[in-house]
Amino acid sequence: MEAQEPPAQPSVDSVLDTFAALLPRKAKVVERGEDYSFLVLDDGEGRGYVQVDVQPGMGDVAGELFGEGSETLPDGTRVNFRENGGDKGVAGAVMRTVDTLRTDGFRVVVSALNAPTQHDAPSRTAPVLTEAQLRKIALSPQWDRYR
Repeated sequence: MEAQEPPAQPSVDSVLDTFAALLPRKAKVVERGEDYSFLVLDDGEGRGYVQVDVQPGMGDVAGELFGEGSETLPDGTRVNFRENGGDKGVAGAVMRTVDTLRTDGFRVVVSALNAPTQHDAPSRTAPVLTEAQLRKIALSPQWDRYR
């Protein structure tokens, strides 16, 4: 039996194209990352930074990432939601994150911030995407092409 090669890391453009296609219609993309998979959106209520990470082979860290409070779906996919102030120490920042891990170790993490960058002051009170929207995006079967 031959060892299976892990999938090639998808390009930033490919990931962002998939991400943009999953966004709510009201959210207009005003900026795209070039070397990192992020978008800046404007829904008419202020700009917000959103990012996505697509990572195969993450099953070995499931215990670290999906502990108490995480959910396991009927297909075995683990889901975790968190809301915090982001990791850049900006006053008033709110970051929502939905982290998912499929049974084969394929991980999709989607985050939304209430500012146009991770370093800027908030431009809105809440992130541009809701928990439900983040969850729908992270669990979309469209990501399966990168597994």
